[in-house]
Amino acid sequence: MNEKIKQLAIQAGFIPWEDEPWAPGDDFDWSSVYDKELEEFAKLIIKECMRVCTEENPDPRDSVELQCSNRIKQHFGVE
Repeated sequence: MNEKIKQLAIQAGFIPWEDEPWAPGDDFDWSSVYDKELEEFAKLIIKECMRVCTEENPDPRDSVELQCSNRIKQHFGVE
């Protein structure tokens, strides 16, 4: 899992597995109900995207929207 996304999930309240030898190999304990945490996770991602878009990008060759889109892709490691 992308480290930035994992950090946001933890901040939203998802429970990560520690180094327990019996952990199933996933990053999080998915046996819990995460309704509120999932909503918070989405809000955190949106806020992070807004923050990335508002940072100054000095490349004048691209439109603002394209710059923002490319920066979000790079920030979250999305291809």
